[in-house]
Amino acid sequence: HSGSTWKTTVDARVPVRLTIGATLPRDADVTDVRLDGKSVDKYATRLTNRGLEVTVVAAPGAAHTVTVKAG
Repeated sequence: HSGSTWKTTVDARVPVRLTIGATLPRDADVTDVRLDGKSVDKYATRLTNRGLEVTVVAAPGAAHTVTVKAG
């Protein structure tokens, strides 16, 4: 990550359901989630022992980048 931005890139060229994301600090306030540069309204958050997981469902068979910003 860099500052308040976390980025995850995957190259998933297989026909499976794909969920990608990032784990932020537990107290992070998510301000923006993007998939391949486009704003995402539907994303999931889950508090875990590692922190706040932010995930997005992406189409299979392609490379994708998820960018999560926190305020």
